[in-house]
Amino acid sequence: MPPKTSEDGRKVAILLGNRVFPDEPGLHDLKCPINDVDGFAAILRDPKIGDFNDVVILKDQVHGDVLETVHETISTLMPKDTLFFYYSGHGKLDLDGHLHLATRNTTLDKLAIRSLSFGTVRGLITNAKSISNVLMLDCCFSGAIDEQFHKGDVLEAAIRPQQGSGIVVFTSSSDIQTSREDPETGHGLFTGAIIEGIRSGHADMDADGQIDVADLRAYIGRNFEGTQTLQFFARKLEGRIIIAKSGHDILAKTMEELKEQLTEWLKTEEITEPQYSAVTSAMKKPAADRSAIKVELVRLAQDVIAGCASVEQFWARYHEALESTATKPIIPPAPHRKAFGQMPRPRQRIIAQKIFQDAERTTHQQTNTSKTPKRLRQGRLSISRFSRSSCRDLADSSRLRSSSV
Repeated sequence: MPPKTSEDGRKVAILLGNRVFPDEPGLHDLKCPINDVDGFAAILRDPKIGDFNDVVILKDQVHGDVLETVHETISTLMPKDTLFFYYSGHGKLDLDGHLHLATRNTTLDKLAIRSLSFGTVRGLITNAKSISNVLMLDCCFSGAIDEQFHKGDVLEAAIRPQQGSGIVVFTSSSDIQTSREDPETGHGLFTGAIIEGIRSGHADMDADGQIDVADLRAYIGRNFEGTQTLQFFARKLEGRIIIAKSGHDILAKTMEELKEQLTEWLKTEEITEPQYSAVTSAMKKPAADRSAIKVELVRLAQDVIAGCASVEQFWARYHEALESTATKPIIPPAPHRKAFGQMPRPRQRIIAQKIFQDAERTTHQQTNTSKTPKRLRQGRLSISRFSRSSCRDLADSSRLRSSSV
């Protein structure tokens, strides 16, 4: 049966969980990986939450079957598709410090050939046609992923409206830490926090009705309780990568509970009538409003409902958000600039002259003993003496130098 498709592309998930390791006494059996996989499968398949087209589940499989299924699934992806890859189980490091994901037949003495190397997974996903790729690893030493991934910041990228692209990785620990299970929830600590945030809608930190990687990162950063160091890595990340929908009904309920608390504060005269009116007016903004006030109101509502924010803390953070909105408005991305070689010739001359003049000024400030050639000092160096590629290199180096100051 052919996969379901849409104009926006498919959403495909690969959920891998390994609980038992009968061939290796050094790997103790785990309790939560199967529950972790089932928990993610439920929310990703739910049309009101994840709405994923295809969810591939692999439980307690040997590494050969896992690798073949992962390869076949990734090979079917198309450019507009979104891939979600999840692993729960044991993570082990080889002598070079590279991460391996343990499978049913993994043995420590044959780690390279009887486990799923993260380097292999990274290679398959890097070469996949899909432009949006999210990985989550709930295993020991998961922070030891390849150095080609660097710690990412998604705050700027999150304001762009187009479909997101790139590869992002969430890990449950650093490269020297173990990951823990929660016997009360039946999930790993990391996985349980994410599943609850997505299922409840509370991970929608900006209240726009969608949960993207920026929301998830902010949510687990604020709500995860444990000694593990959660980490986020990104490669070529642009735009917003959407994971799930939060549902406007959940947002409305959260805002209603916040209003009830504000009403209680008004009755006890802890806040004034103008203060009450100002906040309730801000609460009426559309859910798609991504202003700092709307984002902070949702966060405050969550903290107030949980009993973690006093009236003093509420107003301190509310006014902080007001100041942020007044001084740091969200600015749309700058329009695309033409490459240097595509600019008109007169414009190239102006840019080249400015580069040489800046270089002369910098050199003169650094030392007074060097002698600058007369033709460079007067800024009359002809562009015809240099190739376009040379000028383009100079322009690029100038921009880099300016941005690093």
